[in-house]
Amino acid sequence: MALISAESASRPDLSSLGSGGPRQGFPRARMPARTLLLGMFFLTGCCGLVYEIVWSRLLVFVMGASTFATTTVLVAFMGGLALGSFVAGRFVHRLRRPPLVYGLMEILVGLYALVLPLLLDGAVPLYRFLYRFTEAHFALLTLSRFLVSALVLLIPTTLMGATLPLLVQYWCGTGRRTGASVATLYGVNTAGAVLGAALGGFVLLPTIGIRLSILGAAIINCLIGGLAVVLLRGQVGGVSDDVSVPATDAEAELGELRKKRPRMPLVAMTAFALSGAAAMAYQVAWTRALVLTIGPHTYSFACIVTAYILGLALGSLLMRRRADRVDNPLSTFGRLEIGIALSAFVVCAVMEFVPQICQHINARFSSSFRLLITMNFLLVLLIVLLPTLQMGAIFPLIGRICAPRDDRAGESIGRAYAANTLGAILGAFLAGFVLIPNQTVGSQGTLLGACALNAAVGIFLILYAAYDGLRYVSPWPLAAGLALLALPVPMMAHYRWEASRFVNSIFLLKTTKMDFPEVLFYREGIDGTVAVTDHSGIISLRINGKADASNGLADCSTQLSLGHIPSMLVGRADRVMVLGLGSGMTAAALACNEDLGQIDCLEISTGVVQAARYFTQVNYNILQHPRFRLIRADGRNHLLLTDRVYDIIANEPSNPWMAGVANLFTREYYELCRDRLSEDGLLCTWMHAYHVSLEDFKLVVRTICEVFPHVSVWGAGQPDYFFVASKRPLRVPLDRVLNVLSKPTVGADLARIFLDRPESVLGMFICDGQALRSWTADLPVHEDDLPTLEYAAPKAILSSEEAATAIALELGERLTSPFDELLIWDSNDPGHVEFKARLEDARQYFRFHAAAIRARKNEDAAGVLRAAEAARQLLPDDHRTLRLLQGACEYAREMIEKHGPSELIALEKRVCARIA
Repeated sequence: MALISAESASRPDLSSLGSGGPRQGFPRARMPARTLLLGMFFLTGCCGLVYEIVWSRLLVFVMGASTFATTTVLVAFMGGLALGSFVAGRFVHRLRRPPLVYGLMEILVGLYALVLPLLLDGAVPLYRFLYRFTEAHFALLTLSRFLVSALVLLIPTTLMGATLPLLVQYWCGTGRRTGASVATLYGVNTAGAVLGAALGGFVLLPTIGIRLSILGAAIINCLIGGLAVVLLRGQVGGVSDDVSVPATDAEAELGELRKKRPRMPLVAMTAFALSGAAAMAYQVAWTRALVLTIGPHTYSFACIVTAYILGLALGSLLMRRRADRVDNPLSTFGRLEIGIALSAFVVCAVMEFVPQICQHINARFSSSFRLLITMNFLLVLLIVLLPTLQMGAIFPLIGRICAPRDDRAGESIGRAYAANTLGAILGAFLAGFVLIPNQTVGSQGTLLGACALNAAVGIFLILYAAYDGLRYVSPWPLAAGLALLALPVPMMAHYRWEASRFVNSIFLLKTTKMDFPEVLFYREGIDGTVAVTDHSGIISLRINGKADASNGLADCSTQLSLGHIPSMLVGRADRVMVLGLGSGMTAAALACNEDLGQIDCLEISTGVVQAARYFTQVNYNILQHPRFRLIRADGRNHLLLTDRVYDIIANEPSNPWMAGVANLFTREYYELCRDRLSEDGLLCTWMHAYHVSLEDFKLVVRTICEVFPHVSVWGAGQPDYFFVASKRPLRVPLDRVLNVLSKPTVGADLARIFLDRPESVLGMFICDGQALRSWTADLPVHEDDLPTLEYAAPKAILSSEEAATAIALELGERLTSPFDELLIWDSNDPGHVEFKARLEDARQYFRFHAAAIRARKNEDAAGVLRAAEAARQLLPDDHRTLRLLQGACEYAREMIEKHGPSELIALEKRVCARIA
């Protein structure tokens, strides 16, 4: 029990505390001291969320971005919080000056935060050592990840978890009742977490970066700790044993209930753990469903986390004045559980209509990204607010139930918080790894299952709390709970969400017109939602709602070129790596060259692997190829940890606006690729010119050029571009290229995208050397520490095509010949001379394309058609020409509908007839 110092007991200017006035016999802190402490706890809540965001990012760079890896980090983080809360609860009642200890803890957290990045850097050799022995053993690999994460995070998270029971003990010792103390402290700290989630998710990372964010939070922690040590060191907490405390009617009623139900604290704590499991299951399932509609980018995840925590904070604060006045808090706890189940059930029932709402929001606010994100946040808040308000209101009631003595309130709250956190860990695991990946359950079934769990807990608590018989129990909560227990199974049997509504890239549409494809395959996997759709014969692979591959001509040309370009330049290779399976066409293109050795394909999603069977006609059943080796892992993490050396690394993922993908466009990632390449090895990566700004595109080019001394850019026809990078200046014998392209399997594969002539393939070369480097010399380098691309790229996904036009024009002005620096040829060889002439003709496509772009900018449809017709006459079999013709005819028809000049109609008929 804490002792009261003479200095504290003799202080004047004491203020009345707590709802219902002061409680006699309790040492009361000055109002400024309590207000100061609340302000400190608010800021530490903010810092805690910032730490969670930035530490998770740092750990992803070490552990990988797979769901198993990130969940391992989450378990280590939350496990530390639970441990700190439980351990602190065992001794906080013995502390004489809790605010002083709190200040010291915050200083330690801040100091540890400063050295944590160094510890992570030091942990890489340890993890690399463990990876050598656990790569092929998933369970051991996961265990090694947990051990490394736990070693790094254990100290700061334990200290963070200890602060709540510590301050609850102090707060109750100053005259506050337990319910109000928990409501105030938890609500204020969680409100700070709301600010931290908003700052970390929207502001800090794209403006000052990861390390400065850590530095700022650490400074705040140390300042708060210093202020607590200096200004609050004399504050004491505790309850005097020799003073009787007059009980209110509510406390008397609760005391009677405790006599009737001696195991009530244990029952409440168990129910609180189950409630935590359901709450985390809701968050995981809501996140999986919502990102399919508002978009799988960083801003969407920030909106969901911020809205969720905001509901918890408001719920706790709203219960502040009522928590200690409730006669039967256990019964109220039960009714809140049923209320959570009912509100979440309603959300689940209407979730199928959210995509349509999002589409209308996109159509209305696509011109302003800030307004669009604001509306998305409000939509998310509308969905999660009512359930989370009730979740947040439970914790103050737990304080009343589990803390019969105010002098041991910290111990009870520490145990309860630890139980709830452990339940949340269990809920996250079951939802993410068991329920959602189960095709019978999925996100919808997970939500309904959580509803049933809440309802069951609520019914049990209401019945358990009815110590005077059921005649005093209201039948309506029980009836609602029983209905919620019965409804999930028939609802899953007869009312399933329509998958086509969620996989249609709603977040990329600016029109209210709904066009649903036929869904051939749909899997909510551990690492994301994967679907295969059929739209007018075009089979598309969709990951988290975004179409990432298809058997259409444009996508096929990109996927196949990504494999054939480095294959023809290297000629022979012992080991090849493909990052991302996609449809399997890139790996299949590489396999067409029998002079390439083993092809390691890194794929993070099991759903993508399962979906590959729908593309066997275009990927030649690559999964069964004898030289193909599938590695189920995060590609970047594999490059960090493996000791293998590759002759070719083909990087499939693009779309840097999607959360996590921008990590494959940083200097550190390209350095990993460089370090894993042989001396003559090549990296081939691609970047689209749509859904991206000119500045973001050039940022990627600048970053590649910073790491690799030789980089060339190739074009598969607007709007896809390839970058081929090497450690040393790339000089390739022309005969080697022609030999690879003459292989029957290679030629046949290229012929299906109309690249059946060698000059058509090499004709995709745009420029290299100084012409490319000078284009981006004035831009910064994209780094892990400052993920500007991940935050800037989503702002362009609903923008116009002006960026693609500018990229094409600016690259077109920098055309250089591949014979200048890339190809080694013999000017005395007639065959080489003839091929050089044909190649220069093929490269005229870029000039025709530029002419078409300029004409379109001037709304000259006739000029667009003439440029396309000229390309058709010179390059009749080039796939880029076909795409140019298609685009020209579509534009001409639009202009005819608007203006309809007869000469344009005749020209359009003549040119467009050639497409057939």
